[in-house]
Amino acid sequence: MRRMIGCSLFSGVLALAAMPDRALAQNLTCSERAQRIIDDFEDGDTTTPDGTGGWYVGNDGTGTQEPSAIADLVVAGGREPGDFAGQTSGEDFTEWGAVAGVVFGCAKSVDGFDGLRFAIQSATSNVFDLKLITLATQSEENGGDCTEGCNDHFAVPLALADTRWFQCSVRFEDLAQQCFGAPVELDRDAVRGVEFFFPAGAAFDVTFDDLTFENDVAQTGCVALEPQLQCE
Repeated sequence: MRRMIGCSLFSGVLALAAMPDRALAQNLTCSERAQRIIDDFEDGDTTTPDGTGGWYVGNDGTGTQEPSAIADLVVAGGREPGDFAGQTSGEDFTEWGAVAGVVFGCAKSVDGFDGLRFAIQSATSNVFDLKLITLATQSEENGGDCTEGCNDHFAVPLALADTRWFQCSVRFEDLAQQCFGAPVELDRDAVRGVEFFFPAGAAFDVTFDDLTFENDVAQTGCVALEPQLQCE
């Protein structure tokens, strides 16, 4: 099976969270209004806090990515005082790279927010893109409205200087398509998910936590949450 994931056509290497049993048992409905917390992983699983969405990983099929089973995305630890976080790693990708993301159970309105934040730690200094997925950029086969030139999601590049925990903030105004797909306007009333994109050619090993929508994001960038290590 061939799908469009991230920024290129990719063959088969995709792991998705199944619809949780509690969502089926409780007949949960998906609110079209985004809540502040996207996911803090404190429920210990790969579904979103409302039980209607979930996490996924995917790549171009040329290298290796962990986890291979989506249930293993959530690991013990994370940014204190939390007990859990999301983690993915990979290497040797030669086409477009790899992704890890969360898709909501339905399109959400984030019109009451001006950006998002998350905590992230990398085992090595790392460059990645943060992407906002909308109905207009996501392909029909993956739950969107796009039929041609899909998956050119709204993105911004971010960089981590070292292996400390960082808090990254992203203003919606700073997101832009990367001009390989069909150009569309950013519709804040039709947000489908959030994605971390790791480009080909560089290894990655990241742990991420406490993803939230916010209404006080002054600028885009990453700030260290721990003091700089001193030379002995």
